[in-house]
Amino acid sequence: MSLMSPVRDAPAPFAARCLMALAVLGAVVYVTAVIRHSTNWPFADDYHATLLFLIDWQSLTAWPERLALLFRPHNEHRLVFNHLIELADVTVFDQVHFGHMVAVGNLCWGLALLVLLLAGHRAGLAWLDMAPAILLASTLSHHDLMIWAMGSLQQYGQILFCLLAAWAASRNHFGWSLVAASAAAGTGGGGFAVFPALALCWAYRGRWGKACLTLLLLSLWLFLHTRHLTAASQGTDRLATLLAQPIHALGYMACFLGSVGKSTQASILLGTLQIFCLGWFLMREDALRRQPFFSVVALWLLTSAALAALARLDLGIAQARSTRYTPHAIAFLMAIGLLGLSLATTEAQRKLRWRCWAVVSTLLWVTWLAHGWKQQSQQHEALLSRQHSGAPPQEEANRLLEAARAHGVFNPVSP
Repeated sequence: MSLMSPVRDAPAPFAARCLMALAVLGAVVYVTAVIRHSTNWPFADDYHATLLFLIDWQSLTAWPERLALLFRPHNEHRLVFNHLIELADVTVFDQVHFGHMVAVGNLCWGLALLVLLLAGHRAGLAWLDMAPAILLASTLSHHDLMIWAMGSLQQYGQILFCLLAAWAASRNHFGWSLVAASAAAGTGGGGFAVFPALALCWAYRGRWGKACLTLLLLSLWLFLHTRHLTAASQGTDRLATLLAQPIHALGYMACFLGSVGKSTQASILLGTLQIFCLGWFLMREDALRRQPFFSVVALWLLTSAALAALARLDLGIAQARSTRYTPHAIAFLMAIGLLGLSLATTEAQRKLRWRCWAVVSTLLWVTWLAHGWKQQSQQHEALLSRQHSGAPPQEEANRLLEAARAHGVFNPVSP
């Protein structure tokens, strides 16, 4: 049997079919949760990132000013992708609908899963082999993100563009890989993490010119991104904090990569095990040569964890368990599972790896099911009853709602 062509038979036909049935059920539950709990009402950053942007857009008429507004920073991000979706929504429906944005965000998550599944199929895996990936993607760990307009567009869109960049690089499409990576950077600050993984991919193949061009474009985008960015002034202090606490930084990274594990201890353990597996695959099984796509995806997420540690370490390791990070942790676990299966050289090895991946995926899905649904339902009820919590303050939120009504970009209605 060729090392590049694993057998396509299911690792355990009955178990694989049962898991696929559970994965289909998980997908149905996920879609049902999004449809049932989505609300056309702003939440948290939606006020500034969406309503304020649209209000300012309507107030401007000169296109140079509008273009500058499109790239205006929001915290440490520039939400170009979000803004384009918002403007398209207003153009088609006359005003923004937060439910539409949630739908597009979750569509990006579904497309991200599809990219991984197609890559797995190209690597010689049967669809039944990849049932754990479908189940993982349906996990309700990111319950708040699933129905949060701004957050879902940013996080899921960023993941999709990074996967497309890795796919293009693995297929030797240099230009398209940079286009997708640039789109990821224009979706959220975390998108910059994919550039080093792409550069490493080109360098490993001996394409040093392309590796240098990738890093050069990264430097250019970072320079433009950090101009007039308040958070950029804290970069040196954050780097010093990271270097002064290397053990804590590694703990944060492990917790970030395993954040779907629910508790801090479980997250650190899960992340550490996956980092060990990635190291084994890269060093002992020649993963970058044999399966460049999954390797680049895993390396991108490793860089994402380091970037998150640089930005958030001062908030403590437990902060890495934020439910808004778990899509990255899920993507990492999917990449590691698919990489391990596609690298397997014997039937026994493949079955063992599939069973481990299937057990972890099932446990995570079951663990989050009731809790995720309950938390999402509570968030939905709070939005329906117009309860206000978090930023911005109630007075400012009311002002933005009235301004949005006056400019015709959002007409708040009674519950």
